[in-house]
Order: sequence, then C-alpha cells, then structure tokens
Amino acid sequence: MNEDIKNYISEWDKEDGPKPKNDPKFIGDFLEFAKSSDFDQWEFGGENQYCGYTATLKEHPENIPVHGLGFEFAYGKDFVKVFTSDHNGFWVPEYISLSGEGATYLLWLISFKLNGWAGFGS
Repeated sequence: MNEDIKNYISEWDKEDGPKPKNDPKFIGDFLEFAKSSDFDQWEFGGENQYCGYTATLKEHPENIPVHGLGFEFAYGKDFVKVFTSDHNGFWVPEYISLSGEGATYLLWLISFKLNGWAGFGS
C-alpha cells in the first residue's frame, strides 16, 4: 500500500480535535490505491440499514493472514463516505465524505470493483 496513505492515517489518528476530511492529496492517493486493488481485496455487504450500502477494501486479501489497513465505504446514488473498517460497529469519523459531482468517480470505481468481484468484470 502507498506509504503516503499509511503516513496520513497515522497522523490523522494522532489528531486530538475534529478529524480532517477530504484532504485532496489523501483522496488522490486513496483513489490510486483503490483503482489498483485486486477484486479479492474487496467485499460488498449490501444495504447497511444506516445510510445506503456497504463495501470494504482491505490492504491484504482476506485469505492472507496479515493485518493491514482496511477501509469501509458507505455509499448511495449520490454520496460516498470512506472510513476505517476497524470500528467494531461504532461510529467513526470519515477520511472522505463526498456527494454530488464530487462523488462520481469514486462511485464509478466502487461499481466497477463490484462487477469484477461478482464475476462480471475483466
């Protein structure tokens, strides 16, 4: 995984006050990581009963016994939020929260990965 992502999250975790979100460099690095990920790094959970649908992206596929960073997505037709997947069902602040036009590319990427994960992509 991109070391810039790991460094950003390490510093983000140290913040005592409100956590920053939508850092342009982090978003760019994250999009590159998500785009280059393999389908076996993704899981899709369907409707989440809270806000839309859920997907997760892990640094390492589930079948590799190494703990790494994980991200969870809450998404719908016109929004996407990205936060840690290591939250034990409790609310956590988002790294990324996009809506409208700002969410278009990440929503397309999630759709592309879902199709590949389900066996319909290349």
